[in-house]
Amino acid sequence: MCSKKIILSVLIFSIYNLLISCSESVEPTKSALSYVPITVGDERQIVFTEDSSTIFYEVTGTVNRSDGMEVYKYSWYYGTDTIPNIEYYGIKDGFFISTKLDTVRDSSYYLPSNPYFEQKLAKLYPNNGDTWQSIPGDSSSLYFIAQDIGTQHTFAGTFNNCYGYRLDNIISANYSKGIGHIASTFPSYSFAYLSSYIKVNNRVYGSKMPAKDPTIVGNQFKKRDLRLLSILFGQK
Repeated sequence: MCSKKIILSVLIFSIYNLLISCSESVEPTKSALSYVPITVGDERQIVFTEDSSTIFYEVTGTVNRSDGMEVYKYSWYYGTDTIPNIEYYGIKDGFFISTKLDTVRDSSYYLPSNPYFEQKLAKLYPNNGDTWQSIPGDSSSLYFIAQDIGTQHTFAGTFNNCYGYRLDNIISANYSKGIGHIASTFPSYSFAYLSSYIKVNNRVYGSKMPAKDPTIVGNQFKKRDLRLLSILFGQK
């Protein structure tokens, strides 16, 4: 009887190891995981494939907006910058949003129905075909559509369970379940933003590349399209 229990235990252990060894996915497998996990201490490096320039950001803490909503403080470093750009993001109504800390009063883009100039950048639990307006209350803003893209290859690894949040034919911001933003592709072009290093919930994928500024043209840095950065990261 004892030998049968030992054989059964060995069999169960062998099957478990086989399942683990056959899994090639680099992301967690819990079905209820969000597509936009956020934890203070998270870090991410993104590489622009056109010139290998880098963007690095880290989640450095939480603060409260003037209405009391808790949001996350992100420190962004473009290329070899040593002084970060500070932006604020949060979770609201099932979306990952960018936001201001106080109500926006600038008449050029002040929206009475969207006083904190929130931008809905990603959906936490998407379904294929979901759509939403990128800037609530702004009739001129584009709409995202969620598309199940399956697998995304990046410098940080190959990720499964991916969704692309696409705006027309401009850009697809791609997220992986339990990992978050891993890449952004441009349907009409061959270049992309690809993650090279991700630290999320104390798990690390890939490795950091040397920080690099955008390609220098003459004595000037090549300027990235500010509208593109707004679409990607909700920066204004």
